[in-house]
Amino acid sequence: MTNTRVKPLRIGTSTAPDNAKRKRVSDEEFDKVLKCLGRVVGDMLKLIWHTGMRPNEVCSMRPYDILRDDKKCWLYIPGRDLSPVGKHKTMRFEKVKVIPLAKESQHILRRCIKDFDSKDYIFSPIESVQEFLVKKAKERKTPLSSGNRPGTNRKEHPMIKPRDRYDHHTLRRACQRACTRAGVDPFVPYDLRRSMATRARATLGKEAAKVLLGHASTSTTEIYLLEEVQEAMKVAKALSA
Repeated sequence: MTNTRVKPLRIGTSTAPDNAKRKRVSDEEFDKVLKCLGRVVGDMLKLIWHTGMRPNEVCSMRPYDILRDDKKCWLYIPGRDLSPVGKHKTMRFEKVKVIPLAKESQHILRRCIKDFDSKDYIFSPIESVQEFLVKKAKERKTPLSSGNRPGTNRKEHPMIKPRDRYDHHTLRRACQRACTRAGVDPFVPYDLRRSMATRARATLGKEAAKVLLGHASTSTTEIYLLEEVQEAMKVAKALSA
């Protein structure tokens, strides 16, 4: 059998669509979109904005995955109970994924977390639905003596039920719908990660952006001793100062 290497497509040489380059989201655009979102999804996007974590990482975030030994900079290790290095795409190489959480991120998470030992997902669609219904009831204009009272027209066994966690698809759709309502050029959560990298690079240099979004290899018990982790925490603290 002949081992033939397939050459990559070049721009303009085929009819295959080119993926659009990730755009940088400005502070003004992001603030406008947040005003068109509920608290839960808004907090998720804020965490991506402040940390540069991937959308699927914020969706799978649990209190148990957060180490709080350093009060100024917590560490989030996705799925840290599933393997010694957490659960991520490079776990087979024994690399641990570390996401520093500085004061802005801590402020968001303190509002959302009641039990830091819990293994339940922090951000739940069920909570979003409940907040939406409460808001809808407060904005009701029809007197309670007329029409349906809150909760009377809900199905006992609905066919579609909110799940216990978001995924990156639902998060992306919520973000894009909010962009439309805000009159902002549509962006996706991954664009917030790129924007964070751009800010880190502009403020502290290319290497700082690399360590903030990169990986490190170790066992969980030695994570705070890693030079790469210490550097990432230093960058996160500097950006939030």
